[in-house]
Amino acid sequence: MNRSALAARRGTTLVAILVAVGIGLFAIRVAATWAADSAPLTVSPVSVETLQGQLEAERARSEQLLAELGRLSSQSSELGTALDTANGRIAADSEHAAGLAKDLDAAQKKLAKLEKEIRKARAALADQPATTVTTIRTVATQTSGGEHEDDEEDEDHEEHDDD
Repeated sequence: MNRSALAARRGTTLVAILVAVGIGLFAIRVAATWAADSAPLTVSPVSVETLQGQLEAERARSEQLLAELGRLSSQSSELGTALDTANGRIAADSEHAAGLAKDLDAAQKKLAKLEKEIRKARAALADQPATTVTTIRTVATQTSGGEHEDDEEDEDHEEHDDD
């Protein structure tokens, strides 16, 4: 390659770079104008006083929420205490129920034993000769000063017939 071709080539490259930079700057300017036209500042920004008022309102709301959170925490603690108390009662009632079940089992065994003894006694009584029970009623009348008092006494006598 000779020198004139090399200089022409360098000149063409330099012109191409300058044209590309020019097109880039033109595109940036067109984009900035387009953005400015589509988003005008017709609405003014929020004032500092408005932001401070909103901040104070949010602080008050935050304090209210903290107070409510404290109240809920207290209620949660009370419910936890009540739950622990209820669990304690359930455990005590379970122990008491187990004791009652044990007592019931013992009473049922004792009842079965007594019913067995009653059946034996009835069977033995049926095998014995008949007995007679006589009730004697004594009425005593006492008179003192025109009043009458009755005293009743019941005496049970058993007589056994040996046949």
